[in-house]
Amino acid sequence: MNNSPPEFSDNLASSILPGRGSANDPEKTIIQTPRISAQELHKYVWGLIGVFGLMVISYPISMNRVAQKEKFAPYKSHLKSLTLEYQPIESLAATPILAFTNQTPERVVNAPKHTLMRFMKSTYSVAYSPDGEIIAASTAAGGIKFWDTKDRSIIREFPAHQDSIYGIAFSPNSKTFATASDDGTVKLWGAKLGELRVTLKEHAKTVYGVAFSPDSKTIATASFDKTIRIWDVPTGNLKQTLQGHENFVYAVAFTPDGRNVISASEDKSIKVWNVQMGELVRSISGHTAPVMSIAVSPDGQTLASAGETIKLWNLSTGAVKNTLQGHTGAVYSVRFSADGKTIASSGIDRSIKLWDVDTGKLTRSLEHHTSAVPSVDFDLQSSGLASGSLDGTVKLWNAQ
Repeated sequence: MNNSPPEFSDNLASSILPGRGSANDPEKTIIQTPRISAQELHKYVWGLIGVFGLMVISYPISMNRVAQKEKFAPYKSHLKSLTLEYQPIESLAATPILAFTNQTPERVVNAPKHTLMRFMKSTYSVAYSPDGEIIAASTAAGGIKFWDTKDRSIIREFPAHQDSIYGIAFSPNSKTFATASDDGTVKLWGAKLGELRVTLKEHAKTVYGVAFSPDSKTIATASFDKTIRIWDVPTGNLKQTLQGHENFVYAVAFTPDGRNVISASEDKSIKVWNVQMGELVRSISGHTAPVMSIAVSPDGQTLASAGETIKLWNLSTGAVKNTLQGHTGAVYSVRFSADGKTIASSGIDRSIKLWDVDTGKLTRSLEHHTSAVPSVDFDLQSSGLASGSLDGTVKLWNAQ
């Protein structure tokens, strides 16, 4: 079916246009009635039907774009100039990034080793399993995908929540997988088989961050209800509710000894809590924008935080050790490498940056995403790095 309007000939077009004057009445406007064949009329009617059909189809898509903008509350204050939009698979199929996928990392400078997928929805979070066998990613549509790290084949994909999944995490023993959602719940899944084990429902609003304790027995969750909650993994029982932040809580992280949990908030503060007692140990301030992400170094000595910049803190004293500047705009994610010598960060500027922890110097900038990058994660078993973007892709990089 041809949905385009009929192609008018020059004669037909001229007959439609009004003219001035005639032999009998020079002042009279002449409007001639066009003569259109039955075939042309048929094509014209089908053209109108096609246009109307496109309007009907595009309307829910447009409404979905608006809904996604409104629902993406964590980044709303930072995304005034960024439009979240539906992006069909076909529009990404010819991206030059794919040209690099069959080349060895040594021959490709600052380009991803692989692009795993093109989601129809934004990718909000990525995570490697600690054993290095699985890469997981979550989407704005509430879906989860698992890939095998060896051959990058899809192991499993399933709808985990009815709403966006902002945070995901594997337990240190790689046996349990957690998802934190805009629907206000956290779900614990078997990492190998994908079976749902328990749903945690005590939060009153969006749950944005989730982290496991080093022994995999405890989980901490961060919510827009301004609280951090501590749960028992085997039973799903609530153990502690930590209150003290004045606004949304975005991120949580345990210290390597498991004694403390750290939280980061929209109120621009970082707080250190004693897990056993449920008491505030220390409040750290210094950021001038919401703190979106935190990470603790493997030796437990340094805390990295992401806000308007990246800051490194002495975890024992709360004193700032260094400020890493290089991103243009808000920084959304920060992670330590397995040896603690490198930090990876990502943000609204669509880039992933690698930093030397000791010197604070920027060592590499990876800029192949076409939209903001809310999440990065290191493979603790190799030099691999994964990034998830609002452009709907997950990219794998050689971080060496």
